[in-house]
Amino acid sequence: MKVEAFRAGKTTVIRVNDAECAVDYGFLARSEKKRIAVEDALITPCGRLWLVEGERPEIQKELSLYEHLVGFGEKAFEIDRKRLVLTMWNHDPGGYRRGTDPIYASFPFFISIGENICGYFLNAACKSVFDNGMTHYDRIRISLEHNSYELYIFQGDSIGEILELLTDVTGRPFMPPYWSLGHMISRYSYFPQKKVEEIVREYSKIVPVSAVFLDIDYMDGFKIFTWDRERFNDPAGLTASLRSRNIATVPIVDPGVKAEQGYGVFERMMGHFVETSNRELFLGRVWPGLCAFPDFFNEHAQEAWKREMLDFISTSGLDGVGGIWLDMNEPSIFDTARTINNDAIHIRGKEKIKHSKLHNAYALFEAKATFEAMKKIIPEPFILTRAGYPGIQRFAAIWTGDNEGSWDDLRLQISMICSLGLSGMPFAGCDLGGFMGRAEPELIARYYQMAAFFPVYRNHKAKDGSDQELFLLPEKYREMAARAVRMRYAFLPYLYSLAYEAHRTGHPVVRPLCYEFPKDEGCYRIDDEYMVGSSLLYAPIIERGRQSRELYLPEGTWYSWWEAKSFEGNRYVKSNAEMPLFIRKNSIIPMEDNYFITYGNGSFTIVHHDPASPGSKRRQHRLTELTSKDHVFSAEGWPICNATILYLDAKGMKTIRGAEQWKETEKGLELKVRQLKRVEIS
Repeated sequence: MKVEAFRAGKTTVIRVNDAECAVDYGFLARSEKKRIAVEDALITPCGRLWLVEGERPEIQKELSLYEHLVGFGEKAFEIDRKRLVLTMWNHDPGGYRRGTDPIYASFPFFISIGENICGYFLNAACKSVFDNGMTHYDRIRISLEHNSYELYIFQGDSIGEILELLTDVTGRPFMPPYWSLGHMISRYSYFPQKKVEEIVREYSKIVPVSAVFLDIDYMDGFKIFTWDRERFNDPAGLTASLRSRNIATVPIVDPGVKAEQGYGVFERMMGHFVETSNRELFLGRVWPGLCAFPDFFNEHAQEAWKREMLDFISTSGLDGVGGIWLDMNEPSIFDTARTINNDAIHIRGKEKIKHSKLHNAYALFEAKATFEAMKKIIPEPFILTRAGYPGIQRFAAIWTGDNEGSWDDLRLQISMICSLGLSGMPFAGCDLGGFMGRAEPELIARYYQMAAFFPVYRNHKAKDGSDQELFLLPEKYREMAARAVRMRYAFLPYLYSLAYEAHRTGHPVVRPLCYEFPKDEGCYRIDDEYMVGSSLLYAPIIERGRQSRELYLPEGTWYSWWEAKSFEGNRYVKSNAEMPLFIRKNSIIPMEDNYFITYGNGSFTIVHHDPASPGSKRRQHRLTELTSKDHVFSAEGWPICNATILYLDAKGMKTIRGAEQWKETEKGLELKVRQLKRVEIS
């Protein structure tokens, strides 16, 4: 076994057997590094490591009694993943519930939190298994199916710093367009074209809609990059009509290309597909029948895919504002193996590589090629992917696949979205209402409320599931869901600013409580609350028939948004609010219509939504630095006009309206709160 080790700042890299990895992040090439002794690299602040040779090589790590293990990406388990065995292998289970493993995406990364905080990232796209103290109480044992890999070790003072180091290696997340943070609708499947337009009209009577997703029934015989002209006689007209109402269109695209003579996509991409070991086309059965699969690890195949994608986007009227939904990209196949055969061949440069070594990174390279194509004609591309591997955050958001609508799934999705955020994937969401099953109206409403601050907010349902369009729900539950949508839109400027923070740093938008309060042992067991940025704590009601709930507030002072009163933390409190939401003291939070919440002394950088102009390939982000200190609220940078300040204190809320009370200073604008009288607000 050949082993070498390098250190660059707070990142250590151990390379085993020349580390011929599926993904070359180029970190060592661009970093000021130094070679170090392997033995020194194996001694980490969070425990010693051992490298074990064998048919299935292992990495072992000491596991202490009070150590917490978080991250591991999209896993259907609680937030603290100690005493679990987790398999990294992108797999379509055909629906899942708590405990199903593996599922669609693999993020072989975790954060160890104890006396110190460290991150560990295994760059190996083959199957790997993380045994987190199950078979050996005091050891983490990581086994791999191939013997060449990289292990990154990150040392930091906070979880946020670990994620900065991780995404410095794998890449910072893309910046999502503003519309992608809105309320999006989908179904397997909405058609024909007139029905899509009718559904949008009915939804828009109740709540805003920012995007419509089109599932596979829009295609001609399920063949990608085609339209069924009987169902959709004017695709460009449909997308233009929706765009005129500020609604994006997001059609689904699978990787499988039907092997059919006369089908232009198949014929033009010939020579760019995955092959068998004897140079025949590898074929697998998917929705349209027998399909070939683009070899996304091959640069020529990527270019061929880009050409097809560009042509589809242009002829469908998606250029300007639109998105692409990448599904079935584990890749999923209906045959017994459920995916491309392990011994199928990819061609990368002059090298032939077995699929088993590259499997988990297939979706990453598909997303990369798709994003690069979209970027040529869409200033703000948006991709939603089902499968993934570290690095895909540069190109796509993710959703947690075919969840089963249930009351337990409400709690599970909080853990899953938070854990994706702890794995460098900040833009994530779930199918509201649950993709599988026949959800009752109360459950649908509670999904809308539970996920009110998830970065991806989309209603999606299977064909055999119950109708869960909001306009079809009984009035009581329709209004419950609508109130959640309205609350989300009220806080969209805050979410968009957090998205920019994620884009620049890798920090998550949605965070488990332990992210902000790692020394609070109780936070690691809380999976029914979450933080939105550092300033909001949200504790949705996720039990049938409940009208109130008990929740935990960590240390500090908190203001109940709906109940208009303050609470001291480090204790459980009861809330009678329908959607319990708490503001952390020393925070500033921007809201829609130039409203700003200020509570105590704090600061915040608001990022103004400034879409790129037509024909432009870039947008500029306009920033305003907000500060509140000793009853003075100031804004420096891009000017804010006609702002309204919602000033919170122990006695309630003051409202300061209009721009006439601002005072010009050398740095910007100032507002002295103490000079203004208290007013009531509804």
